[in-house]
Amino acid sequence: MKCSECGYDLKEEDKKCPRCGTEVNSSGNRKTVKKNHNIMILAIVLSAVSIVLVAIGFQKFSSPKTVMLQSVSNFASNMKEVVEKLESNFATQMEKQDKVKVDGTVELEVDPNLGIGMDNLTMNFVYAEDSSKQNSTIDLSMLMGENGLFDLDMIMADSKLYFDLKEITETYYYTDFDYVSLFEDVATVDYSKLIDIVKDNFTERIEQDKIEKSKEKIKLGDKEKNTTKLSYRITNKMINDVLSGILEDVKNDKDLLENLAKMSGVTTEEFTASIDEALNGMKDIEGETYFYYNVYYYGFNNIVMEEVADDTVSIQYYHYDKTEEIIVMSEGQEMFYIQMVENGDKTDIDGNLAGYTFSGSYQEQENGLAMDLTVNVGTDQLTLSLISSREESAEEFHSTAEIKITGNLQGVDLGEGMTVRCDLVYTLGEDVQVPDLSGAKDVNLMTEEEMNMIITNIQNHPFLSMVYESLMNSASGTDNYDDPIYDDYTNESLDLLQEYEYTY
Repeated sequence: MKCSECGYDLKEEDKKCPRCGTEVNSSGNRKTVKKNHNIMILAIVLSAVSIVLVAIGFQKFSSPKTVMLQSVSNFASNMKEVVEKLESNFATQMEKQDKVKVDGTVELEVDPNLGIGMDNLTMNFVYAEDSSKQNSTIDLSMLMGENGLFDLDMIMADSKLYFDLKEITETYYYTDFDYVSLFEDVATVDYSKLIDIVKDNFTERIEQDKIEKSKEKIKLGDKEKNTTKLSYRITNKMINDVLSGILEDVKNDKDLLENLAKMSGVTTEEFTASIDEALNGMKDIEGETYFYYNVYYYGFNNIVMEEVADDTVSIQYYHYDKTEEIIVMSEGQEMFYIQMVENGDKTDIDGNLAGYTFSGSYQEQENGLAMDLTVNVGTDQLTLSLISSREESAEEFHSTAEIKITGNLQGVDLGEGMTVRCDLVYTLGEDVQVPDLSGAKDVNLMTEEEMNMIITNIQNHPFLSMVYESLMNSASGTDNYDDPIYDDYTNESLDLLQEYEYTY
């Protein structure tokens, strides 16, 4: 107890305060006790109120509809992350440029020790466009070793597609063709907004009283977990309503409408008319079950699995303890399984595809990706290795990738195996060089003599002749690759290839 005047700590036997001499009043002591008692009562009341509020909050924020909405929101967020990874600063620059050019090389290299007798295959291409003038050029060539296989030029200009296949055609031929830009429109669409529109239209139609709730035990890795299962019946009527809502929202969003119309190659008015036509065709239908959307969780909204399922097929997505699993079941049988586990700065992979097991890991790097994957096919084992990289600046984007396949196939050691290399360089602002097309001919006016000349050139070509023969046999339905004539034909074509010299 303290002195009521100076606050000095008093002993029980003190009659006066040793410091100030004030007499100790027993009634004052009772007031202090009463005050402490009131504080205790208030604390108990506040604690009780807090417990009630927490209980109400838990009930509200862990309600079936809230958990279901959280699950859908998580999916939308994951999709946005994927879109953001695909986007780059250079893609934003391309959106603002009319002139874009890409130089590309794709090379296939096969270990000579395999005895296939095939030199390296190389495809080189250059694509350039000027969307403001609706002009584009493509130069595509294929080589085996140092020998050229074919060289194709294509130009889009004047609402026509011009083409010239060297050593086959004598000049450019053309056909009517609406201009298409490969780069202008894709980056302009706000995909995050589009994802939100889909999410909002889906979640707005989820009704609390239609969510079925049950207790389920599921397996998370090597452990079993008691969870709550929420199941929602997705009907064809709900899908119809969701699609109608999405179309209405797109129609009412001016920027999104214009960008989607532009990407589709039509005017805004034409795109709007197609939306109206689609909306008019969506009539009221009965709510027949299409599939079920199931969510499994425990504790305070700790969602560990989502599932889309009908009577025969189910797709399950697990996510727990730095682990993600995707399982596809058909008629109760596992058709596909993949597990991805974060392990430091890399992710380990294990899985099974129709009886073929695979395992490996991948690691996202600052400017690329490294991955190793081993696939077991019976007694054979194939290993796929991927290394990719990218560099970008305001003027250029450079992307490379190398895929190597090694291992054993049908008892044969592949040694260095097969390697595919891809190298792409994007640049901005270069003019498109359109050649003189004044002598080009309309392909629809091609004479029989010209057609026969082209067919003869193809049949005498060491590479295109094989393609032509295959297409002709497929069209006539007389494929028989066991026929000895194919061996003779292939050997003859390879002999021609060794003697064939190109002077492009």
